[in-house]
Amino acid sequence: MELGHRNAVGVATLAFVLAAGCNVTAGRNFDSQRVPSIQVGTTRRTDIEAWFGPPYQRTVMAPTDKSGVRRYVYAYAERGSADTDVVGKSLIVDFDVEDRVVDMRYTEQGAIETLAPAKE
Repeated sequence: MELGHRNAVGVATLAFVLAAGCNVTAGRNFDSQRVPSIQVGTTRRTDIEAWFGPPYQRTVMAPTDKSGVRRYVYAYAERGSADTDVVGKSLIVDFDVEDRVVDMRYTEQGAIETLAPAKE
């Protein structure tokens, strides 16, 4: 899955904000424990919204035979101080015209268990 220009700008913005100072957070925290439950072709957009809340970013894409028409991006990162590494996670989910998941990617960076818990 290709991130696309708008999502690349969002990720670059997160990185810039985190590099700018100490005790900084960026994005919207989400509970990643449900990520393994996402099933391509089965999981629906309403499931994703119920499990992860509103996305950090929504994108409407041009429909093609092999890609989704809507993309949700969940992203969160934090940096404790100028001398610590950035810790973060991101989830990108693409949906088809029937709101079923057609593609997804989850990534983590750093000691993810040190992140503050997501707020309900």
